Amino acid sequence: MVDYNETVKEIRLRYVGTRFDEARMPVDVLPDLPAFRDLLAALVKDEWRRENARRQRLPKGFDRSFTFDLRSIGEGSAIPMIEWNRNIAQESLLGMADYLESLAEVAMTRLLDIVDGSGNDRMPRSLPSDAIRALNKFGSSLRDGERIEFQGSSDDQNNVVYLDAERRKRLITHVKETYNVRVEGVGKLHGTSLGTGGSYGSIEIDTTSYGIIEVQVDREEVAQIYDGNIEALVQFDLTLELDHHENFRGVQSVHEVDLVDEANATALTDIMRRITEISSMQDGWLDGDGEAISPRSVEMARKFVMRTLTLVGSMLAFPSPEGSVTIQIRNEGYSGSIDFEPCGAVEFVAIGRNEPFETDGSYNGVETSLIVAVTKIFGQDRR
Repeated sequence: MVDYNETVKEIRLRYVGTRFDEARMPVDVLPDLPAFRDLLAALVKDEWRRENARRQRLPKGFDRSFTFDLRSIGEGSAIPMIEWNRNIAQESLLGMADYLESLAEVAMTRLLDIVDGSGNDRMPRSLPSDAIRALNKFGSSLRDGERIEFQGSSDDQNNVVYLDAERRKRLITHVKETYNVRVEGVGKLHGTSLGTGGSYGSIEIDTTSYGIIEVQVDREEVAQIYDGNIEALVQFDLTLELDHHENFRGVQSVHEVDLVDEANATALTDIMRRITEISSMQDGWLDGDGEAISPRSVEMARKFVMRTLTLVGSMLAFPSPEGSVTIQIRNEGYSGSIDFEPCGAVEFVAIGRNEPFETDGSYNGVETSLIVAVTKIFGQDRR
């Protein structure tokens, strides 16, 4: 975790390298200062939008209020000291200077964490587009062996946070405004459309996490499967485009989408509701004992249920004192338990109640081999 022990009222950037000895600032480096201002301002705006999600626009004068002045160049390696002009902020945003300063402090810590993460395999998945543009300019003149240190900062090893050419390259080549993620889940059918021609129509799925999303589906499937089933449960496996706030931006790929069988719909709703109840259990839930349920365990349990829908009517979900979620299955004379541990491991044990049988195994997450093992015992193969 990065610490920042100073304020945005005065920020010191220490340029390290022979070009910067005796407080020299080559003129080709000077564009770094407005680029740094733009980078920090972009993150300040992002923090404001995060805290004021219902407002469509920034307050008038917001950008102008975030103005910095170059006050001096410190001795030794060149240390430009830039100061936030609070007076301009007070004039531009009456009564909001304190709030802007608090946002800037959060944004500065976030910026330092981004820079530190670039050197420790901890990259952000995405950044605002204006932050990416500013990052393309900030530090662009750095040469091999040179770096910019953020005075007053420290990483978890108590070293000053710095940006060099290599870290900058990693960031620029890694971050984007959006990123793709594969998502499996269940939502309700919200609407259908046959389209205006061609072989594809679409359906709208009302999801819990991403709102209403539109998915392209074969036109005949829309007419034969989905029309007339509004509010029915739909199982989906999609690659989604999300922004840095996890907001839905579009569907990139459709891997699978289908109506949930009516026989399984009620059981699916019940077990998902039970897993949600389990997820809220905090430390001490078991008469003073019992660890808080791990979000990772909850995520894996939900994913497992989605990949074994034909068995959902035989499932029950329970919390464990160690903070994991356990799914129990009983079907056709066999019983088993699948424990989703907080560390990401999965333990599967099954026994036969009416005939000699016992098996167990360890898995790394909800991998295909786990699904095969479970369905082989409890699925069609045993009926």
